[in-house]
Amino acid sequence: MQSYKLYDLNLIHTMTRGNSEKTRNMIRVFTEQTPQLVTKMKHAYEQKDFQMLNEVAHKMKPTMTYYGVPSLAEDLRLIENLAVEKPGSPLIAGALSHVEQLTKMVVHEMENDFMELSETA
Repeated sequence: MQSYKLYDLNLIHTMTRGNSEKTRNMIRVFTEQTPQLVTKMKHAYEQKDFQMLNEVAHKMKPTMTYYGVPSLAEDLRLIENLAVEKPGSPLIAGALSHVEQLTKMVVHEMENDFMELSETA
């Protein structure tokens, strides 16, 4: 098992008061909904719907903070701001690509860890 995690569930554990069932449920929701939101952002960007891109990035940003993935929160903040201030900026594509790649890695790691939690529960 690797010692470095791409995420930190300390805040989630605090929010659930250490209730492992609630924690597992929150992880399940995160791993199901986050990829869908990334897909929605990509689609909005491809359609040049910068308002929707801004809204989805804004919605995802606090989630990444709760789940201890600050680099994703920073990328989402950048996407959110650029979608409003400079919608044609090539920085959006780069940040979106990073969000997609890192999100896949985080979700994969959580799913693996979640399976371990489920097996020990």
